[in-house]
Amino acid sequence: MKKPVKRHRVAAVIYDRLALFELAIAVEVFGLPRPELESPWYPFEVCSMDSGPVRATGALRVAASKSLRAIDRADTMIVPGRGLARAIDWALANLDRTLSVADLARASSLSARTLARRSHDELAATPHQWLNRQRVLAAQERLERSDDSIEEVASAVGFLSAQTLRLHFRRVARTSPTAYRARFSTRARRCA
Repeated sequence: MKKPVKRHRVAAVIYDRLALFELAIAVEVFGLPRPELESPWYPFEVCSMDSGPVRATGALRVAASKSLRAIDRADTMIVPGRGLARAIDWALANLDRTLSVADLARASSLSARTLARRSHDELAATPHQWLNRQRVLAAQERLERSDDSIEEVASAVGFLSAQTLRLHFRRVARTSPTAYRARFSTRARRCA
């Protein structure tokens, strides 16, 4: 009598700020059914320590089908890389500094070209466009919650001048920083 063959189990671990590209590769190689093969393919599970969906690059959320206990049953564990996520985390922590694509590439351990390609694929923007958008979002938060001058806000979020802040703010928010503050400032509402 033929003994059943034990199938090799694969688990992919997902986490906050997951790099979708690397997860997609694991899913493509191990997770998709292969009916053209004679023998069954790998049992593949996606697991996480979080009970709900986790944030991924590209403003998406991914939900795991299993808890981390799936690792105990796995023969192979895959932890998708965090290259672009490392650059994002580092840039957000350093928005007040002058940052270049080379700086972001170093922070992510990726080449500048790979960073630009992955940024386009996962964030739908160049690194420079993404960085300016994050700076505008940070400026919006400061304008809502502080009485800082426009020059102080610009400096705090990494724009070299108030004029540069105004230019990018208008592109992203379609209004001026002053008009935005007048409409959304929480400080004005508290004082009223």
